[in-house]
Amino acid sequence: MLSADLLSAEVCITDKNGLRDGIKVIEVKGLNKAYKHFKLDNASFDLAPGMITGLIGANGAGKSTILRILSGLLKKDSGEIIVDGQTVSDIGGKLRLGFVSQELGIYHTQKMSAVAGFVRDVYKESWDEGKYEHYLRDVFDLRYDQKIKELSLGMRVKFFLAMELAKSPECLLLDEVTSGLDPVIRDEVLDILLDTAREYDIPVFMSSHITEDLEKVAERIIFIDSGRILLCDSVENIRKNYFRIEEDKLDSLDEETRALILEKGVKQHEYYVYNTGIISGGEIAGTPAMLSDVLRCLRKV
Repeated sequence: MLSADLLSAEVCITDKNGLRDGIKVIEVKGLNKAYKHFKLDNASFDLAPGMITGLIGANGAGKSTILRILSGLLKKDSGEIIVDGQTVSDIGGKLRLGFVSQELGIYHTQKMSAVAGFVRDVYKESWDEGKYEHYLRDVFDLRYDQKIKELSLGMRVKFFLAMELAKSPECLLLDEVTSGLDPVIRDEVLDILLDTAREYDIPVFMSSHITEDLEKVAERIIFIDSGRILLCDSVENIRKNYFRIEEDKLDSLDEETRALILEKGVKQHEYYVYNTGIISGGEIAGTPAMLSDVLRCLRKV
């Protein structure tokens, strides 16, 4: 981030109807990357402006691989990245990119002021000093005189986020930035990300393994498991399509509905999670499932 250069067959396509002229839609098609013991397999999805898209999965599922390819830190084996109709090697080839990752430990012996000064010089045409000061002092309550290695995990995330927002990014990529933060700081960061996506009308792509965080701010969810995208849909559709019902309430259902849930649903603890598409004509039973329930269900199907 601190140098000029560092800055499944499932398809998840955002509805582009109604987008204003000049809005940049990011399309990812058939992204592949193979390692010795892991393969990112044919990942395809879109990122829409003004919207937070959540990328969720267990550690090692492929979240960081996708984000590092999109940011230009890692070369893909195959696939396309298309920004506003133009094929690029990474998003930074077309848009001013903001990227924050907990793995970034470069320049850890430098003071915050020195690191910020370097980024300010590189991005001087787009850098907003007022915005940087606002986030650094007013929002995050950070000082200039500390070294990066002296910052706690939460402080480091907030500092790098303040710099990336000061660059006035046209797209923001975030790799596990809320992991390890205490609940209060996590909520602060999530509120800022939501406000940023809406106020500046930019795509925000956020990876996490914390379902509660994504349920608070994401409008779309991409679930990746062992390198393959298993789910890619709006949060609204997920809530409509997946329900949960307590086991002791199954006997109150008609025989056909009960049989379908027992056969095609997935038991979790003392309840079943099922896709409402299996119910034809009858009343949907139960309540919308939690995102964590849906993800566990998909892994078992």
